[in-house]
Amino acid sequence: MLFAATLVTWAATAALAGADLPVICHASAGRSAALAGADLPADAWQMTGEGTWQIQPGAPAVIIQEKSGATASAVQTLPGAGTIVWRCYVEPSPTCDAAGLWFAAAPDLSTGYRLTLGGNPGLGGVQLHDASGALCWEDKYAPWTYYTPYVLEGVAEAGRVRVQVFRWDGTTLEAQSDWLEAPGSAPDVHRACGLYTHGIARFYRPGAAETPLSPIVPDSPSKLRLVTSDDSEWTIIGPGEWKWTTPDRTVLRQGADVHRSSVVNASLGGAEGTWRCRILLEKGAGGGGLLLRTDPQIQTGFNLWLGGNFGAGSLMLYRNPLGQLWCGPQNQWHYDTEYILEGTIKDGKVSGKLMSADGTLIAESPQFDILEEEKELTGHLGFMTYVGKGRFWDFSDATRTSVPAGAPQASVAAALGPEWTLTGGAWAWANEARTALRQEAKEGTAAAVNTAMTGSKGVYGATLTAEPGAQSVSLLFQVSPDMKEGFEARLENGVVLRTLSGRTLYEKPDFAWTPGAPYVVEGVVVTDRVSMRILDTAGNVLLKTDDFYVSDTNNTRIGGIGFQTINGAALVADWALRPLE
Repeated sequence: MLFAATLVTWAATAALAGADLPVICHASAGRSAALAGADLPADAWQMTGEGTWQIQPGAPAVIIQEKSGATASAVQTLPGAGTIVWRCYVEPSPTCDAAGLWFAAAPDLSTGYRLTLGGNPGLGGVQLHDASGALCWEDKYAPWTYYTPYVLEGVAEAGRVRVQVFRWDGTTLEAQSDWLEAPGSAPDVHRACGLYTHGIARFYRPGAAETPLSPIVPDSPSKLRLVTSDDSEWTIIGPGEWKWTTPDRTVLRQGADVHRSSVVNASLGGAEGTWRCRILLEKGAGGGGLLLRTDPQIQTGFNLWLGGNFGAGSLMLYRNPLGQLWCGPQNQWHYDTEYILEGTIKDGKVSGKLMSADGTLIAESPQFDILEEEKELTGHLGFMTYVGKGRFWDFSDATRTSVPAGAPQASVAAALGPEWTLTGGAWAWANEARTALRQEAKEGTAAAVNTAMTGSKGVYGATLTAEPGAQSVSLLFQVSPDMKEGFEARLENGVVLRTLSGRTLYEKPDFAWTPGAPYVVEGVVVTDRVSMRILDTAGNVLLKTDDFYVSDTNNTRIGGIGFQTINGAALVADWALRPLE
């Protein structure tokens, strides 16, 4: 089985669905099993298709369709009448082409709607089909990741339906439709809630709710996401997630960790002139740049590129496709920093500039002759990212903004050295050997990240001592300097393992630890999985978790080791990153 047997702890989402719903028993395709529970009628889950359905008890219980390549549904008839919301957590496996939720359906699925993750292989996508299989709505580029749960929600009223998809937190909206006409929809008649897969997937908390998690909003990702279509001025080349960051459509972001992704605007361009944009490459990106006088297939024109060393690279100028004209010195651009790119085509020559956000010149290419066959060409403006994420803005009068992109970087404490990035607190060396740190602030959140001790896999560890009265002390591992990505092993009320985006992977409230006593805390990162251990200073293992599946984007992220305290002082010592055992 591709999924781990140990359940994820859903502390952050428990309030969304209330008490656990009854669960189906072990069943195979074509069979039905009675619900277990006294608070609901003993209606059966009806199995259709070739799937193999099983149940893992827990809080919440997990319903698994475990047959690879199978198309299968499990359907339950619900009590009640009137307008209704159907909701379920859906977690696809790497072998899953589509997984989702039936709602407003007849028990035999002759009518109703099917909301699924899937539809755009390798790129994500969310689709809504009716019972006949007709496509009613889709967000072709809505992102989703294997081994990650999403909340799918269908809302029905008489004569209309709408759908939305959230991340596992039930708050972060990933896709949302407007109201769609649904002739014959009658929630008081069509009362079935179902699970659907084409491949292996698991499900949590399927059932009805009184109100949707979000109303229709003007800034939903589905409205801000760029798409390639007949009525769009944008053409997307390759995988990627291109969307506006706000409804005013001023900053365009490519937000997927994909190899290479490009977008071209057919309304901006010409034969000669200056192509210009502001650019910010996010932590981990391999490069990004401005396409000038190019075509929708990027076979002509030029590319003014921030490349070279990742995060400390050079300005480059390319002739499309991928013919290098010039490369400047390294260490000219850095992550999470705003720059201006400016490319000029004039009088048969092409050149480019890199400037800081205030217009100060950083690097400038020589002028290069345009080939004879290029002189009569016209083309468009575009953008490209390589192995990571980036933002682009200020590239036309219609989209010009002076708002800085991204949050300010955390301050670097000279007292600890340039390899340390600090946020809050009062950090200082606790010994002359610089093998121990003390955080002395008694209030607020304080964090320190070592940007020199980094890796993508291994055992991150340190000895943590929370002083009496401190609320918590944590080990941060495989963590980005801005602490937006990575993992946290926290000693608080018991112990918690979570992602820095807020997803709780494991918690044990009854784990007893003593303030003032040292504990060795370790975070372990392997391919697709993370775990944690707690030991005493003699090396005795006090707690060891199972492995938890996480997004495969963690396989390529290079992250550091760090520490965090909340409302209290702590001592940190003997941190290390060692290879997997």
